[in-house]
Amino acid sequence: MLLSQLRIQQEGFYVTTAEALLTMLIQRQLMLRQSAILDTPANTVAQRKSWQDLAQSYNAEFYGLETICSDMELHRRRVEGHVVFQVGMTQLVGAM
Repeated sequence: MLLSQLRIQQEGFYVTTAEALLTMLIQRQLMLRQSAILDTPANTVAQRKSWQDLAQSYNAEFYGLETICSDMELHRRRVEGHVVFQVGMTQLVGAM
């Protein structure tokens, strides 16, 4: 989806189809009063603000975390060794 660069208009701005799908999935989790954890770049202020507003509409907390690694080799090893979080799995803090 990310490679397609397909964009749709959502709430007055354009988002990728991947971002739109994530928004839908987040909303579903919040509707069920469950946590939603995203592992995504979210590299636009508009997208982060949209997700923050969505969380607020369900009286949920929103925490945006930014990870910066100045060591390119270390960063590459971390990304290549990254395990995607799935329901029922335990992810260690600092593993990514």
